Amino acid sequence: MQFSNVSMILAILSIVTSNVSKACQPLYSGMVCADMIGGCLAYSERGYCNTEYIVREYCKKSCGLC
Repeated sequence: MQFSNVSMILAILSIVTSNVSKACQPLYSGMVCADMIGGCLAYSERGYCNTEYIVREYCKKSCGLC
């Protein structure tokens, strides 16, 4: 692997790690707990929080993830 490829991979990993850290912060850290799309409560009531990744990603409040 060339040096430039290693640098690029390290830069990408740094960004991903930073975003994961932000997403996993506890509620008391000041993170806003909210749904990002409409229909989240209905999706949650139908059990989609347990089966659909995209629902968990965009419906954190209704799914009880924050």
